[in-house]
Amino acid sequence: MAEGVAKLPSNRAAIYARVSTEDKGQTPDNQLLQLRTWCERMGYPVVREYVEHENGGKGVEYRKQLAAMFAAAPRREFDLLLVWSLDRFSREGMATTVGYLQRLTSHGVAFRSFTEEHLSTENELVRNILLATLASLAKLGREKISQRTKLASKARAQRARSWADRNLAMVIGIS
Repeated sequence: MAEGVAKLPSNRAAIYARVSTEDKGQTPDNQLLQLRTWCERMGYPVVREYVEHENGGKGVEYRKQLAAMFAAAPRREFDLLLVWSLDRFSREGMATTVGYLQRLTSHGVAFRSFTEEHLSTENELVRNILLATLASLAKLGREKISQRTKLASKARAQRARSWADRNLAMVIGIS
């Protein structure tokens, strides 16, 4: 067993692999080969593979394999979800991705990124720090969105006032 990898009480793994498209020759084979090898080396029997050919920015409603994985998680069909990298799992932004990780954690399923060893929720301390950090980043992201929304609203109001001033000037004959 690799250093720093805590063995889960049960050790069933599910693999999630994703490529964006099939029509450009992309294949998940490289991801699957390395993820299977890792599971074998670490003693995690692979009980399910979820393989997606879809854009990672799309939500669960468009990604059938992601939806199937989330349906299996509460039934504890696996104990660890192994992905090639976080961007293969989700490109939906921080808040959504944090929500996905929290969903897995709430069902007792650990998450591990093969290429980003620090992205692993198997260790409770690391999981708590990771989720707290990601949640804080998500909050900052929401605050930035709120700021941009307020600025856009203010700009619209200024444009509306300017338009009204021009129209009023035309009505009363001021150039």
